[in-house]
Order: sequence, then C-alpha cells, then structure tokens
Amino acid sequence: MSEINKVEEAKEFAKLLFTSDEIKEILELSELTPEIKKGIKVGHLKAEAEIRKSIMDLARNGSSAAQSYATKLIDSLKRKEY
Repeated sequence: MSEINKVEEAKEFAKLLFTSDEIKEILELSELTPEIKKGIKVGHLKAEAEIRKSIMDLARNGSSAAQSYATKLIDSLKRKEY
C-alpha cells in the first residue's frame, strides 16, 4: 500500500475518532510517519467540525442543551482568540 493510501486510510479512521495508537494497530504499522500523523490530526479535526456543525444546527433550531454547549464553545474561542 502506498504512503498516500495509508495517509488517507489513517484520516478516515481518525474521522471515526480512533486514537493514533489504534490507527497504527489497525493499519499494522510499526511507526507513524509525519505525513500519517498529519492525516490523523486532519481526520480528528474534520470529525470535530462535523460534530460542532450538528451542535450549531441543533442550537439554531432551539435545542437548549445544544445552545448551552454552543455558548461554551463560543466562550472558549473568545478566550483563545482574543
């Protein structure tokens, strides 16, 4: 399997929220290359983005639990960015 395919596979497993160690085991790798590590990070961030989008959609549609969580996300962003 080529390095590009391994990176894409690692990214897909990361989107399912597997850890780096779990992905290494699944792909039967002895070590993670920098490219695969980056793919894992991208996959985790994309999964988080999908979840956040769902939370924001629910919040806009009136879910009080989602609105509370969205407010926490906004406050966290403000502390980090400003």
